[in-house]
Amino acid sequence: WANSALTNPAFTAAASQRLLGEGSGASHTFNSDQGTFNLPAGSGLATKPAITSNAANVTTLANGCEVSNFTINNTNVAINASGLTGTESLNRLTLSGGATGFNFQNCSGTINIDSNSSATNTTTSAFTVNQNSANITYSGTITVSAGRPMTVSARSGGTLTFGGTVTSTGGSGISIT
Repeated sequence: WANSALTNPAFTAAASQRLLGEGSGASHTFNSDQGTFNLPAGSGLATKPAITSNAANVTTLANGCEVSNFTINNTNVAINASGLTGTESLNRLTLSGGATGFNFQNCSGTINIDSNSSATNTTTSAFTVNQNSANITYSGTITVSAGRPMTVSARSGGTLTFGGTVTSTGGSGISIT
């Protein structure tokens, strides 16, 4: 719900589930037997929901998920995925603080993160990819002053495309092994 402030939730998605936040001009649609419909939305001035959590993983993805239009302030991992083989859609996400913003482990599907997303002020790595053959596109921005903006290790195939600005001041730089 727009203008919401959620404290200490942990979301574990089921396959093909959508976690959609209202506000900040976001528009979401859904398909049914009768056609495609717009979900009701709050006023254009409403802010997207803010999640502040101490959970180990604030949001854990399953195959075919969409997460859209949230601000996540965390102390651990904001978006976590392991073993995915489907297509994931992550949109309009503002991840701030915590150890890791995006964490993808052992994935082989397709992961798309739009240009309206960002990861800032993480302390370990804003964007982590480990033991993946997934096709990952990240069009958002990354800004850190500690830790690494990106950590990529043990890639066995697939593509990794970054289209946004990456800024690291005082951090450890990008690690690719």
